[in-house]
Amino acid sequence: MQNIPSVDLRDFLSDDPTRKQKFVNEIGKAFEDIGFVALKGHFLNDQ
Repeated sequence: MQNIPSVDLRDFLSDDPTRKQKFVNEIGKAFEDIGFVALKGHFLNDQ
């Protein structure tokens, strides 16, 4: 069984194009490989 990949939204929201591209590559690969991701850095709480 595969682990659920996680990506950090703060990478995409940063001003660093390298971090943005890393996020895009990771989320794309995760959706191709397993179909979903765990999203970190989304600034939402549990409520």
